Amino acid sequence: MAEAKTKEVVEAAKSKPRPKVKFTAAQIIAKAEEARKELGKRNCQYFIETFVKIEDRDAAELAVPFTLWPNQVMALLSFLNNRLNIVLKARQLGLTWLALAYAVWKLVYQP
Repeated sequence: MAEAKTKEVVEAAKSKPRPKVKFTAAQIIAKAEEARKELGKRNCQYFIETFVKIEDRDAAELAVPFTLWPNQVMALLSFLNNRLNIVLKARQLGLTWLALAYAVWKLVYQP
């Protein structure tokens, strides 16, 4: 009995005209890319981790995505919350790359 009802529902669904698709795949992809860019505009950390690549001589590829370490996130928050920052730094902390990525974000989205 339930199987007959299921077949009836399936047949009814097949006979109904499907609604026309409002967007093409290309339009959906374009909208998604636009949303990613808008999120990058609002969120500096997202911008850096999504769009910025850095040089890494130890990696298989020369340019790798910039994945922030926890202390870099803290430094980025300091950049965002304070106009002037004084940093005592050592080598190989990625602070120069971070400062450059932050500067690019500011130049692109807050000219």
